Amino acid sequence: MARAEKVVVVGGGPVGALAATALAKAGFRVTLVERRDDLRQHEEQELAENATDKSASKRSINLALSYRGIEALRAVGLDEAALKIAIPMHGRLIHMPDGTRRFQRYDETDVTNHINSISREDLNKLLLDAAAAQSGIEMLFGQQLLHIDKAGRLHFAKTASVGSGTYNDCAEGDLVIDDADLILGCDGAYSSVRESLTRLQSTNFSRRYISHGYKELEVRPDEKSGKYKIEPAEALSIWPRGDFMMIALPNLDYSFTCTIFAPLEELQSLSEDADIKAYFEQNFPGIIPYMPDYVDQFKRNPACRLVTSRVDPWNLGHKIVLLGDAAHAMVPFYGQGMNSGMEDVLELMETLSQHEMDITRAIPAFAVSRMPRGNAIADLSLDNYMEMRSHTASRLFLLRKRLEGWLNALFPSHWVPLYKMVAFTRIPYDEAVRREARQSSILEVSAIVSAVGLVALSSIAGLAFWSGSLNPFERTSLSGRSSGR
Repeated sequence: MARAEKVVVVGGGPVGALAATALAKAGFRVTLVERRDDLRQHEEQELAENATDKSASKRSINLALSYRGIEALRAVGLDEAALKIAIPMHGRLIHMPDGTRRFQRYDETDVTNHINSISREDLNKLLLDAAAAQSGIEMLFGQQLLHIDKAGRLHFAKTASVGSGTYNDCAEGDLVIDDADLILGCDGAYSSVRESLTRLQSTNFSRRYISHGYKELEVRPDEKSGKYKIEPAEALSIWPRGDFMMIALPNLDYSFTCTIFAPLEELQSLSEDADIKAYFEQNFPGIIPYMPDYVDQFKRNPACRLVTSRVDPWNLGHKIVLLGDAAHAMVPFYGQGMNSGMEDVLELMETLSQHEMDITRAIPAFAVSRMPRGNAIADLSLDNYMEMRSHTASRLFLLRKRLEGWLNALFPSHWVPLYKMVAFTRIPYDEAVRREARQSSILEVSAIVSAVGLVALSSIAGLAFWSGSLNPFERTSLSGRSSGR
């Protein structure tokens, strides 16, 4: 079979909803299946879940929409709508321990380059609305994938809400989809599609929980003005503290979503009011006036885990393929989790187009080419945690960034800083890593050459000085003013 007539997308988050819309626009019949209720119709319930559920897979940090995600949205005509509900952030606002602040632009050579703070929920609703507007899409909610059998049939069970979570209630009736030509696993870091993939073929899968976790807090709008309490608002605020940090992203309602990233055991150990107060007074005293109820928030909101994962291969022939967190879950420190997942969709559609919508060729080709890119951004995201929590407060870091900015301005086609490649271009992630390695080598060699040159120059000057040609006593003699004359 060359063309897939029926595609089943498992997972109704941003990546799944985008994939369903893109495929329907390309002429496929699509069934989108999500295990939760439709968040557009059950907003209060969803908010209650997010406020109490301790599962990292059910909570989300504010999203940073950048170029790759915008391009994926543009391909389905949703970029402008998404940017209307986003807030531009032109750089990092660094809050130093002594109370001073430093603003660092994301791109010194092109000040128009910025990332965008956007609510995951608002974006998800936008994408679900777009999917629902497509005539070729059937949307099913409250259906949990149990497994995919050897014949390619998908077995679902209805879910029912209980407190802060869901459970399978097979007695309510099972759903079996047996006519899928292609199955997309867009069901997140704890993917059921991926679980079936590992059972249907030899698949390498690894999951790593890092030692650090996160806890979300909120800075509400100013009580008098109704405006932002932290200015400038159009920036990603960071409180770097070496081994940990706090960030704040602005929201449309003039609030900020704050997230503390720190060793998980430490976050979990802070339970007494006095300990929490001491922690903030020592590490984040500047935020206390903006968040008078920080103690209550800290006690109420859970400390969540952070996970990164890898899977190889991403596909089972041309029948199943993974996208987004199902294929490459990552920690959030490069702001590329959603962007890379959306670019998965964009690249999938580009690959399908290149192969005239022939899934037998396109799906394996996509999985092979995209996997190293997904792995690369997952690695970069983990590495960037050190930069955000520690290096952003370093003068040496700022000096290097400034030097890279100058080089980019002088050689825009040949020298592009890593962050710019990742956030503001579609240079493949793995190629960006290779280019950055070459650029770093050049800087390191240049630094060594400069250091050797300085040492050599100092040595030559010293030798000349003591050999006599630059001896001050000889110079006075030649001037006719030595004591012997």
